[in-house]
Amino acid sequence: MLKILIFSGGTGSIALQTGLHDLYGDAVRTDIIISAYDNGKSTGACRKVFDGKILGPSDLRKNQLTQFKLRYGIGKSTAAEDKTLLHELFDERFDKGSWQEAYAYVTKKIDRTFDRMAECGFTSAANDRKRDILRRLTDHFFFSSRAETGRKVRKTVKGMSFTDFSISNLFYAAAAAANGNSLGLAGEQMADILEIPDCVHLISDRNLYLHAETRSGYTITDEGDIVAWDCPEDPITGISLHDEQGNKCVPSMDEGNRTGTSCRKLIAEADIIVFSSGTQWSSLIPTYVHSGLRKALEKSPARKYLVMNNAEDHDMKGVGAAELLGIVEHYIRLSGVSIVLNTCAQAGMNSLSSGSHYRILRGELGESSNPRHNPVKLAGIILRDYFADYLEAKYYFFDFDDTIWSSSKSELCRKYSRLNLKGIYRGFAGKSLVISGNSADHFAALGQEFRDAARTVGLPGACMDVYCNGGNCHYEMKDGTLSPKRSLCSDFNLDKDFPVLSEKIREALENEGWNMDRVNFENRGDCILSIKLLPDREKAKRVIDDTILRVFRTPKYSAQVNGNTTIDVMDSRYDKRMCAERVCRELEFAPGEVVYVGDGTEKGNDRNLAGAGFRVLGIRDIFDFHCFITTCIMTEKT
Repeated sequence: MLKILIFSGGTGSIALQTGLHDLYGDAVRTDIIISAYDNGKSTGACRKVFDGKILGPSDLRKNQLTQFKLRYGIGKSTAAEDKTLLHELFDERFDKGSWQEAYAYVTKKIDRTFDRMAECGFTSAANDRKRDILRRLTDHFFFSSRAETGRKVRKTVKGMSFTDFSISNLFYAAAAAANGNSLGLAGEQMADILEIPDCVHLISDRNLYLHAETRSGYTITDEGDIVAWDCPEDPITGISLHDEQGNKCVPSMDEGNRTGTSCRKLIAEADIIVFSSGTQWSSLIPTYVHSGLRKALEKSPARKYLVMNNAEDHDMKGVGAAELLGIVEHYIRLSGVSIVLNTCAQAGMNSLSSGSHYRILRGELGESSNPRHNPVKLAGIILRDYFADYLEAKYYFFDFDDTIWSSSKSELCRKYSRLNLKGIYRGFAGKSLVISGNSADHFAALGQEFRDAARTVGLPGACMDVYCNGGNCHYEMKDGTLSPKRSLCSDFNLDKDFPVLSEKIREALENEGWNMDRVNFENRGDCILSIKLLPDREKAKRVIDDTILRVFRTPKYSAQVNGNTTIDVMDSRYDKRMCAERVCRELEFAPGEVVYVGDGTEKGNDRNLAGAGFRVLGIRDIFDFHCFITTCIMTEKT
């Protein structure tokens, strides 16, 4: 699964997260890294309630609610009523003049929400547990002791005005305080309540406060004032972080992290890293200043992108694209980073010098009057660039199992396997074929799936060429029926050697402790002896190769580890590369004009295709394949 890591503020990456979800759904893993030094409005009030010992929850809340909305289709007619009600609760803002009014309002709102869920038929122990947790967190926010010991109102909520107050900031803040002042652990708890992946991570869980310095030497000590600075005559020139005693410090990445997820690991494992648009001085640069981040980013092999804002933010009023990048480069290295520019952005934010040392991606990504990018266009331009070397080819060869079709029968894997088949018919009809180590019987058993996919996209009766049994046996899949055409390489058939070969290998494996049966041995098109369900396959391969030498006195046949469970035995001169080259010649294409997509390009039977000149896209699973074909189809349409 493609791993995309986004450095974000609170709302700056909403368009990107939305675009990735709308295009690729659950086929990508999206993680978001944020800082949490917010200190304005209800966020600042929440920090004061707990004596300034917790981080600001608003950016964590905003990103988790974005993920919740996307996951459950909030705002769409298909959204479940219980999820819609839960979102309404977490999205609620209220105005109350006293803590008594606020407490009464919040507790009643919680109860009304879950009572309404029950009225709609969503009665469950899980919802009862959620109600109880949120009620307890509300009590923890307003009271310093529990009811059974005589509740004592927190001094910090007395006299406090609850104006434009986010109800879920209250939940997050109380959860942080209840978990040893850890906002990271609060995020885990809220993700559990919202039933979303825990994919929003703090760059650091150390409680600090953000200050900014302006050109004139003035120090802004409130993060809310930084956000709204709006003063090009005296612009912000730098930021600093301070502990509860006011001491300036430079925090380290992952400092104070008590969750099971390391930002350093996320960076190391990411395929794509995106520095999102958003407020730079108040949200993004406070993340970039963390010690260890710059080095981790430089070591990361991920493709990196920085999304330029559509308009000047209040904290950088008068600062254009080039100057903004100059500021950011003090904190993170931009060499090799692709800068994503909206050509329709406001003047000053839509152009950069072509002589810059970073790459520039330009596109019409939204209207200049809209500070947010078009979600699909933004996600699309990044993924098109990521797959750019493979998008335009005269022909495509696709592997099948665990590339197009998953060997897992889970509901999610079946869903994306079927989407992949539809995608091939929709976007690659007439310019693709399947070349696979799978047996003809395997494809025949999936005939109905092929038939349904073709009909769903309006192509009933469409033909798909399938080269199975390692690529040697050419079949035609049409309207759910698999029909044999020919053998590519009849001179490499096992013929009369199959019985003795299978029997001697079975005996040798049993002598070495494997419990084998004849059903584990399959003759695939008279060219491959396929042996399934072997543990410790590397050891088994050595036993098989030794047996072949003993029986035939020459390495006439060889064993190859393929897929997740199989060892294939075939003529030593025969492999998928040879079949692919022969098919390529028959189609009158040069290998460089063909893209091969498969999951076995490092260790499996696809690994030597690049040596033949094919453009080989190695993927990990069906989800990567879905991202690729979706991007291809989108590219053709745009």
